[in-house]
Amino acid sequence: MVAELSDHARGVVGAVRLWANTSAVTQFLPRDLSAFAELHPAVAIEMREQDSRDIVMAVLEGRADVGIFADLTAPLGLPTRGLPAGPPGAGGPGRPCPGRREKQIRFAEAQRHHFVGLSQGTSLAERVALHAESEAPLRVRIQVRSFDAICQMVSAGFGLAVLPEGAATPLARSLETATIGIREPWAQRELLLAVQDFEAMPRVTRALVEHLLPAESEERRDAVQSEKRR
Repeated sequence: MVAELSDHARGVVGAVRLWANTSAVTQFLPRDLSAFAELHPAVAIEMREQDSRDIVMAVLEGRADVGIFADLTAPLGLPTRGLPAGPPGAGGPGRPCPGRREKQIRFAEAQRHHFVGLSQGTSLAERVALHAESEAPLRVRIQVRSFDAICQMVSAGFGLAVLPEGAATPLARSLETATIGIREPWAQRELLLAVQDFEAMPRVTRALVEHLLPAESEERRDAVQSEKRR
């Protein structure tokens, strides 16, 4: 407890290796990491954007301290906590589906059009392909590796695309494309945050995890208060 109080007095110092998938990097991490940096200016964050499977292996093998990846990816025994990822939406030039004005559509309606997709092996591409098979084969016209590239191709008229809402909305505004929600149960996604052991994290890693997971910080404070009362 004395060590913890000392950390708060002088500020947490050190480095955290954070690996995260594209959904996390383009949606909430810039905002959350900026706020964390203001609170802990002496902490260096070494962030890498990777596919979800590579993130899990990096945490398992000790090459990453914290990993954030898609909920469809097997954690391979790693302890995890959930993070909301936001629902995917379909986007296209002008209007996502010609002639429609609804705020949401069924995915089968979007499948009447060609698609711009992410490269195979990414969690979002696998999710879309998995659920497309139940309706009809997805007509992918071109595949790229980033959300920004997807929006550029959509803007150029190659087809529709499925992206997380938080990533699609700002990109759509800048490229004069439109977005529309997908009304499907599978469209409600979650990201997972994993470490090797939530109970044995270094203080610098714990500071970042508690910042990204406020509930984790509350549980820790409750545990400290419980120890004080004993």
